[in-house]
Amino acid sequence: MEPAKNMNKYPIILIPTPILQALDAVPMVWKFTEPKPIAPNNKPQPINLISFFSKAIPLIITFASISVIAKSIILTLHISIGGILIAAFNLWRQQNHYLLKLNKYEQEVRDYNRQLAGWRERELQHKREMAESQKPEKLKQYRYQIIKDILLKTVPADGRSSSINSQWLESEFYNQLQQLFPKKIYNNLSIQNPTSYQPYCIEIAYFNKLINLHITIEVDMPFYDDTGKPSNQEVLVKENQRHQILLQKGWIVIRFAEEQVVSSPQSCCKVIAEVIDQVVGTQIPEQLKGVENLQPLEQ
Repeated sequence: MEPAKNMNKYPIILIPTPILQALDAVPMVWKFTEPKPIAPNNKPQPINLISFFSKAIPLIITFASISVIAKSIILTLHISIGGILIAAFNLWRQQNHYLLKLNKYEQEVRDYNRQLAGWRERELQHKREMAESQKPEKLKQYRYQIIKDILLKTVPADGRSSSINSQWLESEFYNQLQQLFPKKIYNNLSIQNPTSYQPYCIEIAYFNKLINLHITIEVDMPFYDDTGKPSNQEVLVKENQRHQILLQKGWIVIRFAEEQVVSSPQSCCKVIAEVIDQVVGTQIPEQLKGVENLQPLEQ
């Protein structure tokens, strides 16, 4: 049951703004901000033997040529062998250095893959949590926690008023309310009027002590004449002021037309049950699930 947007049709449902905002509230969705692991640098390249020997052999040949010019075969042999040994040592050293770099790189790759797998799992878990928080049942729980805190601030009635004896307390509608919402229906409650020394009288009220949910249930007599104009503008203005004060105190206001209460008391009770379900998630009584919805009625 949605709050009434058209104030010219009954039932009129007025819900305090903080509760309306809570009914649309959604959990904050935050981005996954953990930085992605950085991949290792480029894989080290093995020694290019052709390039290595293309640089080493010309040097050996050059020194050997100088020895030949010097006409010393032994010196030429020694220089050639020494050059070969030096080239072989450099080759071994570079190969060993390459293997060390390769081992280090492969370890970095293993570490990176492990870190990346963990990062992806945490990112996926974050997405799952965000999706879970937006499910209807989770949204309902989230909103209910906010509404519970709001309801704690509702200003309760000051007590009972004996100054008014409402005709509706003997009606079928009131009897149905008492049966469907046992120990939660009260009558002739008084609540302070900040604009007057005379308190307001709430003829019929729903009050759930466990969650501090207050609803004033009102039956409007016809305010309009045959032309559609207010028959008593002063009464209409005072009623609107009264409703605004009750809303500020945290009360929900549900207004029915007299005709609706007389002709469809159970359907009116179903409207109240739907509002309660919408606000705090209390399921509609089984007796009302098969009852026809209340037909809107022009004021």
